[in-house]
Amino acid sequence: MKTLARAWKPYWQKRGGKAEWPWIRFVAACVPTGSRVLDVGCGDGQLLAALGRKGCRAEGIDVVHEAVAYCKRRGLRARAGDFLTARFAGSYDAVALSEVLAFVPEPERFLRRARQLLKADGIVVVSAGNAGSVWSRIARARGKLPPEPEPPLYYRRFTQARLERLAESGGLRVAKWNSFSWWPRQGPRKVRLAHALRARHFVAVLEPTE
Repeated sequence: MKTLARAWKPYWQKRGGKAEWPWIRFVAACVPTGSRVLDVGCGDGQLLAALGRKGCRAEGIDVVHEAVAYCKRRGLRARAGDFLTARFAGSYDAVALSEVLAFVPEPERFLRRARQLLKADGIVVVSAGNAGSVWSRIARARGKLPPEPEPPLYYRRFTQARLERLAESGGLRVAKWNSFSWWPRQGPRKVRLAHALRARHFVAVLEPTE
């Protein structure tokens, strides 16, 4: 985690407070209003703020102290620490792993830890790059995507099948999967087709298997 924190530090020093990431609204939409939520890898607090607007009791954790300090300046609840080893008070209605599993060396450990922190009817919300999209396949064929993730940022994309296998190892199952881009879903057929081809990301809702 220390290596990951060092890798992200300059990014958050420059990134904090910029325009909202497109996937924030998709992730927030999966969380029921009023939920108690833990945002893992909260960054500069965009998801925390979106959840707060929904009436959720949201708190975040991140390995980068600069990102957490920015959250606190915004009046958001966040702390610096390692999600895998940190202590948490009580359980959560939802744990968000938004753009997190793509950058950690052992994503299955994050899913297992998230499962441990859930209430019996809780959910884990995951977003990441969609490896099944046409764009990802073309990029991989052209050598623009590495065949295997490399440190310090283990950037990986997921197919639905791969996420399902990971979820099973953590005592979870994929209940919902929605790939998306920031193209509109409405409009002429050619626009909808373009959306399908450019669906570079996904958001998935995971539920406990028992």
